[in-house]
Amino acid sequence: ATGELFIGGGPMARMYSHGIASMAICEAYGLSKDPILRKPAQAAIDFIVAAQNPQDGGWRYVPEQAGDTSVFGWQMFALRSARLSGLTVPKNTLVGCRTYLDLAAADGRKTTYAYQPGRAFSPVMTAEALLSRQYLGWPRNYPPLIKGASHVAIDLEQSQDRNKIGRAHV
Repeated sequence: ATGELFIGGGPMARMYSHGIASMAICEAYGLSKDPILRKPAQAAIDFIVAAQNPQDGGWRYVPEQAGDTSVFGWQMFALRSARLSGLTVPKNTLVGCRTYLDLAAADGRKTTYAYQPGRAFSPVMTAEALLSRQYLGWPRNYPPLIKGASHVAIDLEQSQDRNKIGRAHV
Protein backbone atom coordinates (compact mmCIF):
# COMPACT_ATOMS: atom_id res chain seq x y z
CA ALA A 1 0.00 0.00 0.00
CA THR A 2 2.91 2.39 0.69
CA GLY A 3 4.92 1.34 -2.36
CA GLU A 4 7.66 -0.12 -0.19
CA LEU A 5 9.09 -3.34 -1.61
CA PHE A 6 11.22 -4.38 1.38
CA ILE A 7 9.79 -7.55 2.92
CA GLY A 8 12.32 -8.37 5.61
CA GLY A 9 15.96 -8.77 6.50
CA GLY A 10 18.50 -6.98 8.62
CA PRO A 11 18.15 -3.33 9.59
CA MET A 12 20.66 -2.18 6.96
CA ALA A 13 18.85 -3.97 4.12
CA ARG A 14 15.65 -1.91 3.94
CA MET A 15 16.52 0.84 1.47
CA TYR A 16 19.10 -1.27 -0.39
CA SER A 17 16.43 -3.91 -1.02
CA HIS A 18 13.82 -1.36 -1.94
CA GLY A 19 16.10 0.42 -4.41
CA ILE A 20 17.15 -2.79 -6.15
CA ALA A 21 13.58 -4.14 -6.31
CA SER A 22 12.34 -0.75 -7.57
CA MET A 23 14.92 -0.75 -10.33
CA ALA A 24 13.81 -4.26 -11.34
CA ILE A 25 10.10 -3.43 -11.46
CA CYS A 26 10.76 -0.18 -13.34
CA GLU A 27 12.88 -2.06 -15.87
CA ALA A 28 10.17 -4.72 -16.24
CA TYR A 29 7.57 -2.03 -16.84
CA GLY A 30 9.81 -0.10 -19.21
CA LEU A 31 10.57 -3.13 -21.34
CA SER A 32 7.07 -4.60 -21.38
CA LYS A 33 4.82 -1.54 -20.98
CA ASP A 34 2.53 -3.98 -19.18
CA PRO A 35 -0.14 -1.72 -17.63
CA ILE A 36 -0.35 -4.04 -14.59
CA LEU A 37 3.21 -3.03 -13.66
CA ARG A 38 2.82 0.73 -14.04
CA LYS A 39 1.04 1.42 -10.75
CA PRO A 40 3.34 -0.67 -8.49
CA ALA A 41 6.43 0.68 -10.28
CA GLN A 42 5.27 4.27 -9.76
CA ALA A 43 4.38 3.51 -6.13
CA ALA A 44 7.89 2.12 -5.55
CA ILE A 45 9.38 5.32 -6.98
CA ASP A 46 7.02 7.44 -4.90
CA PHE A 47 8.32 5.61 -1.81
CA ILE A 48 11.91 6.48 -2.79
CA VAL A 49 10.90 10.11 -3.29
CA ALA A 50 9.25 10.23 0.14
CA ALA A 51 12.23 8.48 1.78
CA GLN A 52 14.81 11.02 0.55
CA ASN A 53 16.50 12.93 3.36
CA PRO A 54 15.16 16.49 3.14
CA GLN A 55 18.41 18.07 4.39
CA ASP A 56 21.13 16.34 2.39
CA GLY A 57 19.14 14.80 -0.48
CA GLY A 58 20.49 11.31 0.17
CA TRP A 59 19.24 7.95 1.35
CA ARG A 60 20.54 5.47 3.86
CA TYR A 61 19.13 2.42 5.64
CA VAL A 62 15.76 3.85 6.69
CA PRO A 63 13.60 6.60 5.17
CA GLU A 64 14.77 10.19 5.73
CA GLN A 65 18.06 9.14 7.36
CA ALA A 66 21.11 11.21 6.36
CA GLY A 67 22.53 9.68 3.21
CA ASP A 68 25.42 7.44 2.29
CA THR A 69 26.69 7.10 -1.26
CA SER A 70 26.24 3.34 -1.41
CA VAL A 71 22.51 3.34 -0.63
CA PHE A 72 22.12 6.59 -2.57
CA GLY A 73 23.38 4.89 -5.72
CA TRP A 74 20.72 2.19 -5.69
CA GLN A 75 17.96 4.77 -5.29
CA MET A 76 19.52 6.82 -8.07
CA PHE A 77 19.63 3.78 -10.37
CA ALA A 78 15.95 3.07 -9.66
CA LEU A 79 15.05 6.70 -10.39
CA ARG A 80 16.95 6.48 -13.68
CA SER A 81 15.07 3.31 -14.66
CA ALA A 82 11.80 5.03 -13.76
CA ARG A 83 12.57 8.07 -15.90
CA LEU A 84 13.59 5.91 -18.86
CA SER A 85 10.34 3.95 -18.46
CA GLY A 86 8.19 7.09 -18.57
CA LEU A 87 7.33 7.15 -14.87
CA THR A 88 7.18 10.36 -12.85
CA VAL A 89 10.22 11.49 -10.88
CA PRO A 90 9.80 14.96 -9.35
CA LYS A 91 12.42 17.53 -10.33
CA ASN A 92 12.98 18.48 -6.68
CA THR A 93 14.04 14.87 -5.99
CA LEU A 94 16.72 15.20 -8.65
CA VAL A 95 17.78 18.55 -7.19
CA GLY A 96 18.20 16.74 -3.87
CA CYS A 97 20.34 14.12 -5.61
CA ARG A 98 22.67 16.83 -6.90
CA THR A 99 22.81 18.34 -3.41
CA TYR A 100 23.80 15.02 -1.91
CA LEU A 101 26.54 14.45 -4.49
CA ASP A 102 27.90 17.95 -3.89
CA LEU A 103 28.08 17.17 -0.16
CA ALA A 104 29.66 13.74 -0.71
CA ALA A 105 32.38 15.13 -2.97
CA ALA A 106 35.73 14.54 -1.30
CA ASP A 107 37.42 17.38 -3.19
CA GLY A 108 36.39 20.83 -4.36
CA ARG A 109 36.44 19.90 -8.04
CA LYS A 110 33.90 17.08 -7.47
CA THR A 111 36.17 14.46 -9.01
CA THR A 112 36.23 12.06 -6.02
CA TYR A 113 33.54 11.01 -3.57
CA ALA A 114 33.21 9.59 -0.08
CA TYR A 115 30.97 6.97 1.50
CA GLN A 116 29.40 9.81 3.50
CA PRO A 117 29.88 13.58 3.40
CA GLY A 118 32.98 14.66 5.27
CA ARG A 119 34.77 11.34 4.92
CA ALA A 120 37.80 10.40 2.83
CA PHE A 121 37.81 9.55 -0.87
CA SER A 122 36.66 6.05 -1.80
CA PRO A 123 37.32 4.73 -5.32
CA VAL A 124 34.18 2.55 -5.19
CA MET A 125 31.95 5.41 -4.05
CA THR A 126 33.58 7.65 -6.65
CA ALA A 127 32.60 5.23 -9.41
CA GLU A 128 29.02 5.11 -8.14
CA ALA A 129 28.79 8.88 -7.72
CA LEU A 130 30.22 9.59 -11.17
CA LEU A 131 27.71 7.27 -12.80
CA SER A 132 24.98 9.08 -10.87
CA ARG A 133 26.38 12.40 -12.10
CA GLN A 134 26.09 11.14 -15.66
CA TYR A 135 22.48 10.11 -15.02
CA LEU A 136 21.87 13.65 -13.78
CA GLY A 137 23.31 15.23 -16.91
CA TRP A 138 27.11 15.36 -16.82
CA PRO A 139 28.34 14.67 -20.36
CA ARG A 140 30.97 11.97 -20.77
CA ASN A 141 33.62 14.53 -21.75
CA TYR A 142 33.03 16.75 -18.69
CA PRO A 143 36.48 17.40 -17.13
CA PRO A 144 35.58 16.47 -13.51
CA LEU A 145 34.06 13.20 -14.79
CA ILE A 146 37.18 12.36 -16.78
CA LYS A 147 39.47 13.21 -13.85
CA GLY A 148 37.34 11.21 -11.41
CA ALA A 149 37.29 8.21 -13.74
CA SER A 150 41.08 8.34 -13.90
CA HIS A 151 41.22 8.09 -10.08
CA VAL A 152 39.02 4.99 -10.25
CA ALA A 153 41.15 3.47 -13.04
CA ILE A 154 44.39 4.07 -11.15
CA ASP A 155 42.93 2.38 -8.08
CA LEU A 156 41.84 -0.61 -10.16
CA GLU A 157 45.32 -0.98 -11.58
CA GLN A 158 47.10 -0.62 -8.23
CA SER A 159 44.72 -2.26 -5.76
CA GLN A 160 46.00 -5.31 -3.92
CA ASP A 161 42.39 -6.46 -3.58
CA ARG A 162 41.84 -6.51 -7.34
CA ASN A 163 40.52 -9.89 -8.47
CA LYS A 164 41.06 -11.30 -4.99
CA ILE A 165 38.16 -13.72 -5.33
CA GLY A 166 39.34 -14.90 -8.75
CA ARG A 167 42.86 -15.65 -7.46
CA ALA A 168 41.49 -17.59 -4.52
CA HIS A 169 39.84 -20.08 -6.90
CA VAL A 170 42.86 -20.57 -9.17
